[in-house]
Amino acid sequence: MPESTPYSQEPAEFSLTSDAETLAAAHRLVDAYLIYMREHDTGGGSGDDLLDADDLPAGKDAIINAFRVVIATESRAAVRGLMVQAGMTLALFQDNVERRPALYQAPARHGEPTSSRAGDGKADDLAQAIRRAGEERAHLASIFRQAASMAEDRRGASH
Repeated sequence: MPESTPYSQEPAEFSLTSDAETLAAAHRLVDAYLIYMREHDTGGGSGDDLLDADDLPAGKDAIINAFRVVIATESRAAVRGLMVQAGMTLALFQDNVERRPALYQAPARHGEPTSSRAGDGKADDLAQAIRRAGEERAHLASIFRQAASMAEDRRGASH
């Protein structure tokens, strides 16, 4: 994980006592993630790259939980939708991704074999990372759908 930043105290921030402080901490973590995505060459969250989870501005689980809290407490459906989209990009961050491999295979140049050009032992690792990213995407969709449903239920109860 990168050096300490004001946003890197993920577990301690969620042990705060008041709901307002917990919500503020969640917003700070989401903001830190969104800033990270904007300031780093991450492929724009297009889904074309796998990224190393160690490069995140805070722990991945803490950021996922922060998105869940922010989504669950957001009253505007359009903003919730944007938060879900942004949170889904967390699936691209996987453990032990040394360099940023593309999720698609570049076309072979004339005369170059099309078999595993990603490296002899790395092709299986890459395939596993891609599989994990897909599984995590489905898991995140479920988590964020549930959080959005909670916000919608809260909104319906207040009208």
